[in-house]
Amino acid sequence: YSDEFVQSAYLSRRLAYFCARRLALLLSDSPSLLAAHSPHMMIGSNNSSIGAPSPGPPGPGMSPAQLAFSDFLSCAQHGPLVYGLSCMLQTVTLCCPSALVWNYSTNDNKSTNPGSPLDLLQVAPSSLPMPGGNTAFNQQVRARIYEVEQQIKQRGRAVEVRWSFDKCQESTAGVTISRVLHTLEVLDRHCFDRTDSSNSMETLYHKIFWANQNKDSQE
Repeated sequence: YSDEFVQSAYLSRRLAYFCARRLALLLSDSPSLLAAHSPHMMIGSNNSSIGAPSPGPPGPGMSPAQLAFSDFLSCAQHGPLVYGLSCMLQTVTLCCPSALVWNYSTNDNKSTNPGSPLDLLQVAPSSLPMPGGNTAFNQQVRARIYEVEQQIKQRGRAVEVRWSFDKCQESTAGVTISRVLHTLEVLDRHCFDRTDSSNSMETLYHKIFWANQNKDSQE
């Protein structure tokens, strides 16, 4: 169902948090990994040799993360779990990078997840294991994931400096952008599979259009 998950940034973000937490929990058992990890600053080199761990014996040039993954992939119980979690996180990175952008919360709502799911990991998605080893196709996929990672970093830094804050919202383009983002957020949070008093087409209409009408009347 990964192709359906990535259609929603909200669901993709929750899924990415789940995968990152499980992988971080597994990697925390390995003493060879570095403990320091900067927010939304992912570890990984810019060449094709980043993390293509295989269940075989680790080589002398492998990173601590690759050493840890090699141990897990040699285990019949942990190998499929690591591959599955890594695959889902890499899919979200490629198909829904917005779900991984660093963000901050402006309210006390406990349901929001500030930061980024990648803050929980000490390795970049491009360094996570892939089935098949270091094939030419996997190298191409890793290179593409690495490109998206750089975009995620740039967008995270833009959020950190509040690129679209008060001054931008005062302009006509800024107001339009804010309305589009608000509409997308409402659609992401709406459940189209059920209907009740708090989740119907009428409530969806009010959330989208009444908010904009109130802004127009205030202006």
